Amino acid sequence: MKVYAFDLMPWPYLDEPSYYPDANALYDPVRGQEIYAQHLDQMVLYEEYGFDAICINEHHAKPYGLMPSPNIIAAALTQRTRRIKIGILGNLPALHGHPVRLAEEVAMLDVMSGGRIISGFVRGVPQEYLALGVPLPEARERLRRTVSEWAREQALDSEAAVAEFEAALERIAARARQS
Repeated sequence: MKVYAFDLMPWPYLDEPSYYPDANALYDPVRGQEIYAQHLDQMVLYEEYGFDAICINEHHAKPYGLMPSPNIIAAALTQRTRRIKIGILGNLPALHGHPVRLAEEVAMLDVMSGGRIISGFVRGVPQEYLALGVPLPEARERLRRTVSEWAREQALDSEAAVAEFEAALERIAARARQS
């Protein structure tokens, strides 16, 4: 069994429920710096506690998630941890420019981490599209385009991808035989 921690990095200083659109006055950058530092310290502890992965995700314009770029948090974690996997679950590709640009960024993180990145996609919620001026009806097609582009990029290096996939299957089978 694998055990993953998940951190949304919420804003803990609300006196009452918030409703979209949230006022910028709800955010205090001094407290924000403290929140980021506390959460990064906590995420590093998950490695010491023996967790298999720390998972993070992208959210916009809501106090339940102060992570508009999980890739920045992942970059910090690549430098502060050594073994724990870093799950970006996930990026909202419909809110990014070009899918290959996002793939390059995640690949860079994977290299920086020594192969510890787990990458996934999420579609997001309507408020995130409204906050960034992206038409909600385009969300599904943008997500489909990203998955298609990433698959096409993988096909360009198909021999290496197949070998890596087969090696992963063998590792899983070997672990199962040992159990």
